Amino acid sequence: MIENIDDKILKKIDPNGISLWKWIPSRGKSGGILSGVNNDVLEVGSFIEGKYMLQMTMWDKSKKIKWNFINVYGSAQEENKREFLTKLADFCSKNKLPFIVGGDVNIIRFTSDKNKPSSLSKHSHLFNNIISIYELIDIHMVGGRFTWSNN
Repeated sequence: MIENIDDKILKKIDPNGISLWKWIPSRGKSGGILSGVNNDVLEVGSFIEGKYMLQMTMWDKSKKIKWNFINVYGSAQEENKREFLTKLADFCSKNKLPFIVGGDVNIIRFTSDKNKPSSLSKHSHLFNNIISIYELIDIHMVGGRFTWSNN
């Protein structure tokens, strides 16, 4: 849960202060997005904040290309998942530049990802369709150092 980021916390994460930091506070007990960009590697041109995402347009200094990063935090509440997926599809459809989507969508894609045997939610199918339409790649989390995951 991210409400406010103070300088002490950022000093622990980025002791040399080489990154530009942007965040969206949590709403109640869920949400909150924190994004950091290494200024030595990338130049940030603009930010667009949404209810569930933070989009940053960046210039890669060494590769000389412009692209977007979209950091997402999907709704943990079932009743808000459709709204999140609609906004994600909208963000993806408006991007003319190459883009990367990262974050936590709070939607299980496959039954094999579940701890207990049960069927997928209706949102799993919609999310998988968005991944297919926008040719997104699901990069599996390794380690989870900064993420709560299954206790």
